[in-house]
Amino acid sequence: MASTSYTLEITVLSCEDLRIDGHHVKKNTYVVVRTDPHNLRNFGETTVDTRGGSYPSWNQKLVVDVSVVHDRVSARQNFVTLEARRWSPGGGSLIGAADMPVTDFLVCTETQQYVPNNRVNFLSYRLKDGRGQKNGIINVSVRVKAPEGFGEDEKEGLQLPVITDRQPDGYMSQAAVAAMAANVGGIAIGIPVSSAKNA
Repeated sequence: MASTSYTLEITVLSCEDLRIDGHHVKKNTYVVVRTDPHNLRNFGETTVDTRGGSYPSWNQKLVVDVSVVHDRVSARQNFVTLEARRWSPGGGSLIGAADMPVTDFLVCTETQQYVPNNRVNFLSYRLKDGRGQKNGIINVSVRVKAPEGFGEDEKEGLQLPVITDRQPDGYMSQAAVAAMAANVGGIAIGIPVSSAKNA
């Protein structure tokens, strides 16, 4: 099945209410962004936050590539995984992870995919620990670059708003609202919001 490779600029903004075994994390947190579950070497990683405790912040941009198939159904199965981790001399330990569907920042149809070119999407997701329990929030922004070989006329066709017809297990956090207020130009807002049954 045909696929297209997209370059993503994912800015890891912050996390909220991170805990380990019910206790607030004190320091040494970082975020790993994975785009291929079958290739653990294909990832981006932030620096270590040593001062933010359970509310760390980075505002750090990571550039990663993701390959997306061309039909709507299969595209739903493509995720970018966001992992909040705690650094230690013996290696990082997982605090919580969230799957970010590519359909949260790509508008997909049965025959083609449209990318909101040069626009920023602010997104927040609930993290879950290794036992599947909710464990904090991660706030990111995503900008998708047009694929190589697209001409200017084709790029014009990519200027679409972010549309999602599902509600992932995230919510609109105060940090995300503040980030949007500080960046009002050229933004397509696409923040996943929990349904009442998931709140």
